[in-house]
Amino acid sequence: ISLTTDMGVAETIVVTNKKGTTESAIALNATLGGVNIDAQKNIAIGSTAGSITVGGALADSQTLSLGKTTLNNELQMIFSPNSDTATETITLKNATGDGVYAIRINATLGGVDIHGGKNVNITGNTSVAIDSTNGSITVGGALADSQTLSLGKSQRTQMIFSPSATSANDTITLTNTTGSGGSAIHINAAAGGVNIDGHTSVSIGSDTGSIAIGSNMEDGQTIKLGQQGNTQMIFSPNSDDPFAESITLINSKGTSASAISINAVLGGINILATSHDVNINAGGAVNIATAIGGAAVTIGNAISETTIGGNLTVTGNTEIT
Repeated sequence: ISLTTDMGVAETIVVTNKKGTTESAIALNATLGGVNIDAQKNIAIGSTAGSITVGGALADSQTLSLGKTTLNNELQMIFSPNSDTATETITLKNATGDGVYAIRINATLGGVDIHGGKNVNITGNTSVAIDSTNGSITVGGALADSQTLSLGKSQRTQMIFSPSATSANDTITLTNTTGSGGSAIHINAAAGGVNIDGHTSVSIGSDTGSIAIGSNMEDGQTIKLGQQGNTQMIFSPNSDDPFAESITLINSKGTSASAISINAVLGGINILATSHDVNINAGGAVNIATAIGGAAVTIGNAISETTIGGNLTVTGNTEIT
């Protein structure tokens, strides 16, 4: 059956059904062969009131392809139903486009929902950018307990979120497995602060290296260790005014004899003020070497002067040389 015209650029072929209301009011049915629709210009398929279905009865192991069909299927969306659910796929592919927007999904006013019953994998040969100009971005908001959200290269540089029905197993881990530089993990608030807070304990440790806190601190600022206003060690650098530069260890409310205790279990303690005095004062007694029997006490050296500004009580033998 052939419908052909040859009357010039204004000629048309129109197939019209004015009164039919069924879904097959106009039906093209090739029982054994195919149907080929081709045009030199555009092809428009539309429906003013109903839905449009393409491939609704597509057989398993066949495909519905949208886009340019070439040897490598460069620019296509392919629907591949299959009775074997593991091989049932929908593929959107741009094999040759190398622009930033080679594949672009843009919801101008609404959102974009990507959901996988199993894993969701987003990769790029160069960079991958996920951004929102007006709204929030949520990744893993509905993540199931005992599953993980991993950001970064597996087993190398990763942040892993691990929700769990058991609170003790609920963890967030930031790991750099192979980086050996001084800033292998770097947290930098260029204009604001960094707050680390734990409801139970906070531990900072290093297996083989040193720990530096405040090494780049500005003059006139402070490092405070301990509870504010009660038990604290305060470091106050000030290179412009050396007299104001200080380290303070304070216990404001402790009343025991060991409210501040300095204990070197195996080694010694050296207190040295090269250019100024050392002052030890107490509201009660000052005891030196009273806890360990037989300890020698030396005050001064061969050329120093020792002044006792009050009564001196000696219990035991006295030798003056």
